[in-house]
Amino acid sequence: MHAPSFVNEPQVQFLSSLLEEIKRGFLQVPRFQRPFVWRREQQIELLRSIRDGIPIGALLVWRTHNSSLACYDRLGPYRLASPPRGEGAVHQYLLDGHQRLSTLYAALHRPEDEAQEPGNAPPFRAYVDLETRDFHILEEGDESEELNPRYMPLHALLDSIRMVRIQRRLPEAQADRWIETSDEISRAFREYKIAVIPVVSEDLELATATFKRINSQGTEMGRVHMVHALTWSASFDLLQRIADLKEEHLRPLGWQDLDDEQVLDVCKTALRLDLRETTAERLSRELRPKPEVLKDAVLGITGAAHFLRERCSIHAPGLVPHAVQITLLAETFRSHPSPTIPVLDLLHAWFWLSTYTELFFGSGSDRRIRQALEDLRIMAHDARPRWPRERQLEKRSLPPTLDLRSSRAKTLAVRLAEQFPSPPSGREEASAAHLLALEGHNRLLSQLLLRHWVSPSAYGSPGNRFLVQPENVRPLLDALQNRQSTLQAADLQKLRRIHVVSDEALRLLRAGNLNGFIHQRRHDLDALEDAFFAPLAARFQPALRGS
Repeated sequence: MHAPSFVNEPQVQFLSSLLEEIKRGFLQVPRFQRPFVWRREQQIELLRSIRDGIPIGALLVWRTHNSSLACYDRLGPYRLASPPRGEGAVHQYLLDGHQRLSTLYAALHRPEDEAQEPGNAPPFRAYVDLETRDFHILEEGDESEELNPRYMPLHALLDSIRMVRIQRRLPEAQADRWIETSDEISRAFREYKIAVIPVVSEDLELATATFKRINSQGTEMGRVHMVHALTWSASFDLLQRIADLKEEHLRPLGWQDLDDEQVLDVCKTALRLDLRETTAERLSRELRPKPEVLKDAVLGITGAAHFLRERCSIHAPGLVPHAVQITLLAETFRSHPSPTIPVLDLLHAWFWLSTYTELFFGSGSDRRIRQALEDLRIMAHDARPRWPRERQLEKRSLPPTLDLRSSRAKTLAVRLAEQFPSPPSGREEASAAHLLALEGHNRLLSQLLLRHWVSPSAYGSPGNRFLVQPENVRPLLDALQNRQSTLQAADLQKLRRIHVVSDEALRLLRAGNLNGFIHQRRHDLDALEDAFFAPLAARFQPALRGS
């Protein structure tokens, strides 16, 4: 068996040689890589680039003697060979290029060379249309297309004997033209070269940092898959364990889509590790001998989800204003799974106070997170309010313009959902809070007035946001402007109460003062939030006085 062709300096390598090295185990894909996520359009665009000789970017490979990383044993439906073993063996781990190589390996692999096992993914069926020179990836049920003589399987492009056999079966009328096309495309794939850049180091953190930098332009990513790789064993698969726990405990609550990073954050708090500074390697070392912490973390999240649903009208993790609030509440419920009613009342107050005071914004937030975690642990034990003394209990007003990505947009949506009447007993799925979880605040916080009717500054104001499905915006506006003669006075009053439209706001709307209407309603929404905030702040005032 030949040695790996990668050396310590960048090389340019034939695509066919590179795919052979993947097949024989010389180049592995570590499990901290994201799963395959490319859409069919992205895969086809990659194949077009190869056909046209357009560069598809260099591959980044980590060369090391470290053989402890868990790696994928398959690319798509196809099994890969075991990596070389023995003292001094050099291992090659792909840091950048997983999506590209997975596409190319699956498209150019000969499926009949693979012994299909029960439960495996079906073969990846990629073809080139010899008439249009374009590519097609067939799904199950596309058998009629597969038998089309114009469709040549891509796995024949790198095999001259197979190519000749297929060319001999082409219809005589098109044979010369299609043979010329297939030869041309085959030559493009056989002669295609890819740059390979090695990172030569025994430092796992350097490799991890490189992976994150290349794959996310400097943003944090890949941590879950790195921890998965470092904790993997024949008896413990982190990603599968998280998926199983979420399915069992979080799906019934509608929280199955919670980011796996959130689960790891709760594991950190359970292990008394710093949320922001703990590396993937440190978390892996702590988690490996204590895999039961994973279940404890998910049970803590389950307790927090129940609390947020029943006490705070929040039915989905995406509506929680700050992700760190989920982590802190989950740790509280993990360590105190059956809190008393007074403690639940305090947690409800703390949750909204930390939201409206923007406790976790700005400089010093890391220190505040650590302090808040300690406060919640003590509060759950003593049932007495605790609050950072240097942070005043002052509610931040609604901003002039509402960014739907912000915590204030989520908070406003929840407050507005609470104005809707409660559904009949046993019909929780009919509640506005449940609808908000299903539809999302980005869709339901609809703007009532069109942009050309009001000034630009007023158009994006919170006063112009109503919790209503977009198709119902016009009927709502007509009702408020009294364009529906059939609407009874009591029904109009109910509509105004639900959407927080005061007498003065209604007067301005019907007088045609649309900018004034929006300004007044923003003031009314602020007053609604003030009335909600004041009693919660009063409850925590003793904590500021140190009593």
